[in-house]
Amino acid sequence: MESFRKLRTLVRRECERLAVDAGNERAGQAFQTQVDALLSAVLGGGVLSEQIFTVVWRYRTAIGRYLEFSMNQKQLLLERLDRFADHCEQHSRASVNDERPREPSAPAPEHPSKRQLTVTTHPDPTGTKPNLAYCAITREQLRRHPCYEALPPVEALVIERPEDLTRIRQDSALWLEARRHMRVNASSAWKALGFGEPATLEWLRECVPAWQFRRGGEAALEAWRQWREPGLDAETFSPASMISMEWGKMHEQNGLLTVLRYLESARTADAASCYYSIVPGDGAPDRGLVPGASTATNTSFAKLVLVEAGLHMLQPASCAGIYDLDEFSALPTIAASPDALLRWRSPLHSEARTQDTQPNTLAASSDLSHDIELVEVKCPCPFVPTGDMTDGPRLTDEATDRPLYRYRLVSPQRLIYANHFAQVQLQMLCTDTWRAHFISWTPDAGARLFVVERDEMWLEMALITLRDFYREFQQAPPPVNFFADRATYRQLLERTVAGVRQSAHQSVTLSAEEVDRLLAWEREAGYWEPVESLFLS
Repeated sequence: MESFRKLRTLVRRECERLAVDAGNERAGQAFQTQVDALLSAVLGGGVLSEQIFTVVWRYRTAIGRYLEFSMNQKQLLLERLDRFADHCEQHSRASVNDERPREPSAPAPEHPSKRQLTVTTHPDPTGTKPNLAYCAITREQLRRHPCYEALPPVEALVIERPEDLTRIRQDSALWLEARRHMRVNASSAWKALGFGEPATLEWLRECVPAWQFRRGGEAALEAWRQWREPGLDAETFSPASMISMEWGKMHEQNGLLTVLRYLESARTADAASCYYSIVPGDGAPDRGLVPGASTATNTSFAKLVLVEAGLHMLQPASCAGIYDLDEFSALPTIAASPDALLRWRSPLHSEARTQDTQPNTLAASSDLSHDIELVEVKCPCPFVPTGDMTDGPRLTDEATDRPLYRYRLVSPQRLIYANHFAQVQLQMLCTDTWRAHFISWTPDAGARLFVVERDEMWLEMALITLRDFYREFQQAPPPVNFFADRATYRQLLERTVAGVRQSAHQSVTLSAEEVDRLLAWEREAGYWEPVESLFLS
């Protein structure tokens, strides 16, 4: 409590100084040093909860750049530091007899009874309206980014052939309409592959999220119903699930830029040499990133550009004579929409491109097919309803009767889940790429990046399974544990586990501080503001 009182005193003195003597850099440096020392002592005290520790650590990181901030940025930081210190001090006073340290509550609601509920029952900040834009880079901001090639507005498109679907923006109504008519989408293919069946879940236990066990065998029935009625939205989502999905969409851009900046950053060259062992081009295994070399001078590395991706349909040329299928027409219509494509651009390749090449299509870059990879982003949502099976009944706001949500610290995935592995493999098949970068991104606990290599044997077994699913269950729905007794299907599951393990070995974990540092340019350019309110209520 004493530390937060001192912090609040320092902050308010600095606010007064800025009002009368903003140009005194020596005084600003003294404030920076004092606050840094104070926050360091707080972090080293060992009595903070995990969530408060993260918040204090992030403020300490921001104070380290205090002298670089503009006047508006300084004032905003000071205002939030003052509010944070005040919350922590009040909370410490309220729980002085409690041995377990608690989190500061959310900004004080108007109703005292509600505030008491928030402070005593849930140490994490709570509210009725989660701010899903917290720390988010918007899609429109990304489209203006100098390292991003955006697709044209849908109004400018003429759709005449399947290849034209690759130029449809994923946030458009046209994309939604086209996607609904695809029998299998890469993101939901795991359902028809039986990855939600009880026996399969036991087989894949080490690489399956907990929520899939709770759903039982509903996933395959959803896939079957959607095939029977292509325009039917067979799956329904709870409000909490909708919030989780919306959070993932809104923070997709953060993950994309983190991958881009990590791969091109000279400061992470040593880590990148382990994470990314083969530079695209001719596929030679001896063209790895030279440890310690700058990406600006390393001739093995080209300039990286993110390319906006549309809807990519699986084409016959990608399967003919490659996989053990009766014929391509026996397959269901398969499509994928990766979060982005990653183009490795070098001066040699730039000169090779003709002036009449159409941008943002794989066909336009056929000569660069080995220089295009895909990126898939997953962002675990930190907002969850208060109360669950272990905490008791879910709580609501007494004034509005709306459900209360709490903000918790979530960590990046430790491995790629089996359903995500299937999604990425089919994305590579549909986009004719051979490597994927998968990132699990969080706002407070950093990120983890994985490399997923295309697995031709897995794809062949998966395509056979999808073909058989839609061929054998045309009239009646699939039974429980369908295909579980088939040797080929068991091999598919074994190869899935092996692929997940391999991607975990080809991964790197980034702390929140490292992510902040990688996105420093985006912050300075106004693309990213990591300090925002958690709730709109």
